[in-house]
Amino acid sequence: MATRSRGWTRSSRWTTAALPSGQCATTSEAGEYAEAADRGRALLDAEPQYAGLFYNVACCESLAGRRADAVVHLRRAIELSERFRSCAKADSDFDPIREEPAFKELIAE
Repeated sequence: MATRSRGWTRSSRWTTAALPSGQCATTSEAGEYAEAADRGRALLDAEPQYAGLFYNVACCESLAGRRADAVVHLRRAIELSERFRSCAKADSDFDPIREEPAFKELIAE
């Protein structure tokens, strides 16, 4: 089953970031979160207006153990679109950072 947020499609096997510019990053979700985060960060440099892209990069960074980066990118996603605050509250991708004070602060605001 696939879900779609602006710019990303997630399924149980693949994460794909596709932007209107035609750029695309795809990786298996089988533990390759660091690679997905790196590809997403490259896309952020080119397309910094997409809140969903910031959110999904933050998800990958959280799962890859990049706690500080995940918080920074989640903060930017929320700045661009407040709806990501409530999304992050229930998203299991943030379980690795859920107890971080900075994460708690972000979802509590």
